[in-house]
Amino acid sequence: MNSLFLAPHHDDETLWGSWTILRHQPHVIVCLRSDLQEKRGTGITNAQRVTETSRALWWLGDPTVEFWQFSDADPDWNALDWKLTEVYDKNPDLKCVFCPAYEEDGH
Repeated sequence: MNSLFLAPHHDDETLWGSWTILRHQPHVIVCLRSDLQEKRGTGITNAQRVTETSRALWWLGDPTVEFWQFSDADPDWNALDWKLTEVYDKNPDLKCVFCPAYEEDGH
């Protein structure tokens, strides 16, 4: 892996990263499991969100993708930080990371 695309939630990779994914074909990581929508009673499950993301990425060239299991209902930010550190440590050839800009009170 020489490039990585971090998507905080499902659909972030498609909504703000389509061109980047088409152009660079990075490894995609969706960091937060989609639990809030189901808890709010919207009828949308995490399984549906995984399917949507997988299908959208297929249209974007079918890059490799991982779905991490940190709940968006109550993220364990320390554990997520450690997991990111592991990714960096295991991939010394990583040259580029695409991720959203920091947002006050955001993720």
